[in-house]
Amino acid sequence: MRIHQLSTEIRHRLSTDQPFKTNVRFADFFIDGKSLYHRFEKYDLVPSLGWGPIEYQKEMIRYFLLQKPHSLLWYRTPILVCPECADLECGFISAKLEKKGDLVIWSDFFKDHYAFKIDIGPFYFRWDQYKKVIQSTLTGLC
Repeated sequence: MRIHQLSTEIRHRLSTDQPFKTNVRFADFFIDGKSLYHRFEKYDLVPSLGWGPIEYQKEMIRYFLLQKPHSLLWYRTPILVCPECADLECGFISAKLEKKGDLVIWSDFFKDHYAFKIDIGPFYFRWDQYKKVIQSTLTGLC
């Protein structure tokens, strides 16, 4: 099992050529230095942390820290969401998040409601480092 490094970076989804798309500032996930946003760019989704109303952000952080199950996805967490509204009906990519000992595991990535499996992961993160990164998306962007 390989332990991965998780970090975030403030990014922007800028749409100068398509005026109907919203410009969004978000916290991009980097796994071992590789952007998750760029990896899934073809789906036109953005990471679900680091943007939106403060209450939405706090709720998302609780899901990522496994403090409560997602209200619709239960043991899954929306990792990337619609950049216009974050509504799951517009599209999302989710992963199964679980904690085992001092590790957090992201696995079983799916597009939408099991429309198709995405063949990446699993990713293993050390809990202490993971928790700091996830919590920093609120304080760093609001």
